[in-house]
Amino acid sequence: MKISMAAIGSFVGCLVAGLAVPAWSQAADPESAGTASMLVEEVLVTARKRNDLESVQDVPLAVSAFSGDQIEALLASDLTDITANVPNATAYSSATFPGYVNFFIRGMGVAGTVLSDDPAVGVFVDGVYQGVSAGIVFDSFDLEAVEVLRGPQGTLFGRNVTGGAALLRTRRPTEEFSARVRLIGGNDGNLNVAGSISGPIVEGKLLGKVAVFHSQLNDWMDNPAGKAAGFDDLGEADQQVVRAAFTWLANDDFTADLRLEFGQSEEDPLPIWAVDNTLLLGVQPIPGLSEAGARDSDDPIANGVNEKPLDAEWASGSIELNWDLPTGSLKSITALRDLEQEDLTQDFDGSIIAIFDVNNSFIEQEQFSQELIYNVGLTERLDLTAGFFYFDQEFTYGERRFGALFAALGGGLQAHSVTDHQVVGVFTQVDIALSEQWILTLGGRQSWEEKDTQIGQFGSSLSCTGFGGDDPKQCAFNFEGGDDWSNFTYKAGIQFLVSDDAQLYGSYTRGFRSGGFNIRQNVGVVPGPYDEETVDAFEVGAKADLADGRARINLSLFLNDYDDLQRTVVGTDGFQTVSNAAEASIKGIELETSWLIADGLLLQANMGYLDAELQNFVNPRGGAGGAPVVIDGTRIPYIPKWQRELHLTYDIPVGVGNLTLRGSYRYVGDVHSTDDNLGFQGSSYEEFDASLAYAPASGNWRVAVFGKNLTDNIESSLITNAVNPGWILNQARNPARYGVELLMEF
Repeated sequence: MKISMAAIGSFVGCLVAGLAVPAWSQAADPESAGTASMLVEEVLVTARKRNDLESVQDVPLAVSAFSGDQIEALLASDLTDITANVPNATAYSSATFPGYVNFFIRGMGVAGTVLSDDPAVGVFVDGVYQGVSAGIVFDSFDLEAVEVLRGPQGTLFGRNVTGGAALLRTRRPTEEFSARVRLIGGNDGNLNVAGSISGPIVEGKLLGKVAVFHSQLNDWMDNPAGKAAGFDDLGEADQQVVRAAFTWLANDDFTADLRLEFGQSEEDPLPIWAVDNTLLLGVQPIPGLSEAGARDSDDPIANGVNEKPLDAEWASGSIELNWDLPTGSLKSITALRDLEQEDLTQDFDGSIIAIFDVNNSFIEQEQFSQELIYNVGLTERLDLTAGFFYFDQEFTYGERRFGALFAALGGGLQAHSVTDHQVVGVFTQVDIALSEQWILTLGGRQSWEEKDTQIGQFGSSLSCTGFGGDDPKQCAFNFEGGDDWSNFTYKAGIQFLVSDDAQLYGSYTRGFRSGGFNIRQNVGVVPGPYDEETVDAFEVGAKADLADGRARINLSLFLNDYDDLQRTVVGTDGFQTVSNAAEASIKGIELETSWLIADGLLLQANMGYLDAELQNFVNPRGGAGGAPVVIDGTRIPYIPKWQRELHLTYDIPVGVGNLTLRGSYRYVGDVHSTDDNLGFQGSSYEEFDASLAYAPASGNWRVAVFGKNLTDNIESSLITNAVNPGWILNQARNPARYGVELLMEF
């Protein structure tokens, strides 16, 4: 699929021309211009798939929710920034495939980019499940709200949400004309231009909206060895996105929403550098590294000699139909998505010589989904939500590895796979008011799933070995297989309404993550199938608004027990295996608080604690001579015990407007990088952000200066222990970013 930007420009022009354009209007109530009060305003959520939106404080779930205005006040640029404000949640953009999000909630997530590793956190955009984690770290400009649901959501949201779910809603067309423009300029050539226009096309019948977005970033990490070899520095990015939406107001009982998105990007893979090496090809240290084999994390230098931008293109569309029936309401969401990412080249050894490099890697994915949701109040005390879900995707994955590690194999290895995947699910959930204060929730979901795959394993044929061809698609398939699974997940919950402003709740939930086949595996090892993993989750929580709404405290305590936990282990040959190798127990605490200390002065503090242990983990390469060994009681990799956040917002009246000072602090604890906890340990890190913004009382524009990661610490906790014995890699986080943002609304 090739997207013509000229065609997109013509489409946008036609839409804008069709919008009725009255005079510019002033936007906001002067009393609502304060950022501090806006950050504690009620946020409406879709977390229970009700026909009507609900206040986040009313639902008996652990949910962190942000309105579009709040996201902009936080100066959060994408999903990774937003989750930095959620306890026990992290989202990383992958170093290998830019735009591929590694999302963790309550200790469950996927750290890699192999499409057969089904995500443990489901991402839903306008109600549409995203089948793969590629292409979803997109800009926040056009978002109406984001909800992060913590913990398994196996009843209403189904498969692969053993960690939780992130629900993103884009802005809908408006019944009155409106327009928004945002301009950002900053260091490292950061330039971001976004705009939207919305309003009636046919008064009272057809509404339209179009949003366009462009961002670019220059290289920000020095790459001396790469430049000497004719390559550039690292970090450059360029992205364009167009979103269009139409709403048909057919009558009082029926509406239809059409949403379209087109995008393309060209982006460098994130820099990777070796922070330690113990032994590699008989050479120590790796040439180009310091004598200690480590590079200072404060030194923004990479040794990559094989950098090449990743080209990505995507298109998606959905139709949402809503009927108000004589009894209840019915929602239908039909969606398509097409994604291509190609030409990725990544220097995976972090040194000035080609030891372990990857090039010509690609992802192709197409998906179709259909969901029906029926809501009805059967009696004054009984509400029912029921639905049907169908999902079908095909994804193709290719990878080419070359360098000194593969010299004996003709210099390189390739892998290629195609997977077909179908899911059918039916679900229902009822809320029963036992009294004015007690509400019982019962729900269940039956899922049927099938996967069929064709795999050309590394080294499986002449076309997969050596340099007979440099396109992984030439790699012939040597494995074909398929399997199907069925699973019943369920939930029982109780809610006690202490008052209009406080509640207690508790729940037991069963969730699951799909079984499958490992599409990145060496020849000689059967790729599967491996079984699905299941989780039994227990949770109690409390939510309360205090002091006439000036203070808020939300608390949750949970215990998640996992069986048949899927683990990916990299063997001494550098290739991975996936198996149901363990059990796990994860218990934790989450606390979200806010306090409007005085008019215009807001303090927010969040805390997350996780105690995550593997139990009876069969490590296939842990014993003498590589024999399997059972490990018990080790910490699960990439899960920090502690996360803490502190945010202070202060509004100062200035003339006919407000000056807003905001400072943020975030702490993320250290992590282990291997299941046996013997690998290199990822360090804890702290982050400081600050901003100064001015908005007039009219509220129709705002200008802000900001700084993110002010200490310029680019070291992340995403440590990779490569071939063992081998070397240790670290992927960079974004460096210090500062700039100016101008937002205008009409």
